Amino acid sequence: MLLCAPSVHGIISVPFGHIRLLTTVQVNALCPDFKTILAYHGFTPDNYDFEQAVVGLAYDIDFALHEARSCFDISKTVFRRRPWELNSMLAVDLWLLPGLAVNTGVTFLYQKWVTELRYQKPVVEQINTSMSHTNAHIRVLMISDWNAITIELRLNAVQR
Repeated sequence: MLLCAPSVHGIISVPFGHIRLLTTVQVNALCPDFKTILAYHGFTPDNYDFEQAVVGLAYDIDFALHEARSCFDISKTVFRRRPWELNSMLAVDLWLLPGLAVNTGVTFLYQKWVTELRYQKPVVEQINTSMSHTNAHIRVLMISDWNAITIELRLNAVQR
């Protein structure tokens, strides 16, 4: 049996683009093993080039999150491309600008997700988020008819 951590909250979008918040119980019902979901939808290393998806989305995330109004410190951002790690193909460490709260970064990220980063017609889109006062951990699974990727984002607040 697969379970999420009890502190995980998340959002999931339905194909028509609406986003709804999920309770912990609902998130726990979602499968946290993204590799299994990818295989169920036909995305395996034998029949899909995950590296191309990782390179493309890394570029899109870098462009979207580091605009002039961004709440993230561009100089501290770290991208790790791991197309062979199907539960987390792209890992991104983001540092908030000094004085900003973690929820500011999560809100900014969700806004960018909806407006710029998500697939236009997702078949599956699962976003699991856990937050504290000093950081947030966001895991994303995105599948369309022709593309798929998993992402892990770590947002960190500057300690004073």
